[in-house]
Amino acid sequence: MSVVIDVIRAVANTDAGTQTFTGDVGGLVPKAALFFSNYAVTNDVVATHWGLSFGAASSATEQWCLTANSESGGPSSDTQCTTDSDKVIRINQVGQAVVEGEADLDSFGVNSVTVDWTNPLSNAYLVVVVLIAGSDVQAYAGNKALLDVVNSVIDITDPGFEPQCVITACADSLAMDANQTHIEICTGMVSNEASVQQRCGCYRQSNGSSAGGPDGRLTATHGIMGINSNATLDWRGLFSAFDSNGFTVTTQDGAANDTALMYLALDFGDAVKTSVITHITPTAVGEDSETGHGFKPQFLYQIMNHLDALDTTFNSKQDAGSPGWAVAVADAQHSITAIEEDGAATLTSFSLNGDQLMRLRDDDDTAGIQADLVSFDPLGQTADYININATSPDNPPIFFQLAIEEEPSNFPVIPRVTRTSPQPIYRM
Repeated sequence: MSVVIDVIRAVANTDAGTQTFTGDVGGLVPKAALFFSNYAVTNDVVATHWGLSFGAASSATEQWCLTANSESGGPSSDTQCTTDSDKVIRINQVGQAVVEGEADLDSFGVNSVTVDWTNPLSNAYLVVVVLIAGSDVQAYAGNKALLDVVNSVIDITDPGFEPQCVITACADSLAMDANQTHIEICTGMVSNEASVQQRCGCYRQSNGSSAGGPDGRLTATHGIMGINSNATLDWRGLFSAFDSNGFTVTTQDGAANDTALMYLALDFGDAVKTSVITHITPTAVGEDSETGHGFKPQFLYQIMNHLDALDTTFNSKQDAGSPGWAVAVADAQHSITAIEEDGAATLTSFSLNGDQLMRLRDDDDTAGIQADLVSFDPLGQTADYININATSPDNPPIFFQLAIEEEPSNFPVIPRVTRTSPQPIYRM
């Protein structure tokens, strides 16, 4: 099999030592893996405190992890954010930079990935793992400092191949292997096919702020960005100039403060296509089909928010307080979300890990957006919306989606169109 991807979920070990996560990638050894976790211990049951662990690896020397947490129940926020270059999972003690548990990549095996819990967890949290395998797959999980200079051009050559897609993450102003006492994270996605398509979403919560006030921002023109504590845009990173060694990131609108860009670069040898699009959630419950990918996916990665406009910073509203991430294959789907109540005298925050394509609760822990994956279709996917948020605050929320094509079985491989312009295009 040239490209095969699986999504699995398991309960994390609470003992030191190795743990193997096993899926089904056709008897192959994965080339890369993604890892998601938070404070949730039971499927679709809200856990107290806001949390996220997001990691990637392509080898024992190529791995990273972004961690953020916010304590629930105080008169002001108590937040932390951490980056690691030698871990794939890290959960901090609530409201602290002190690690509760962490694991690094041990090895890839047949249908599996093994991690080593160098610091065992105190609680058996749920962990979602994406396995990426195939003879045509090239993968590189790396990091690069984005310079503290406006309009700096950073040539990223560590991958050593031309990626078809890049999954991105950062904590604004935070270098690699460092910690800061506020949450300022961004996750993004880039597709490099006939044109470069890129999207990203930011979430910010200042440490010590009262009455809520998290900030959020989405853009469909850049693959990474940062926002300031005063709810304004800080900087954006434009991905372009993909070539046989990697790609270029140009910082625009402001200096990137030496922020560490973490990324997973993937190439599939033109065996399958990739796509990054903007998905507008529907205004009515029931089945809704997305056809913007233009092919039948085998894998979907989704960045979710309650935000309803691009290039606008939302603050002190329910819109900003509930980011989420989701991954799916045909027979498995999982959402990892964090919820921060806005405008409350006593701050309340939650974590949720649900087995649905979309499980994004409102900041007050009501139903929010909820949808099941029905099918992958010839042009995209169909989801059955059980709950919607049609006015958040004025229009349906905007999600971003990265799809990787199901490998065609009886068609010749058609080479990608040569790129002629570094500028991205995007659809709405």
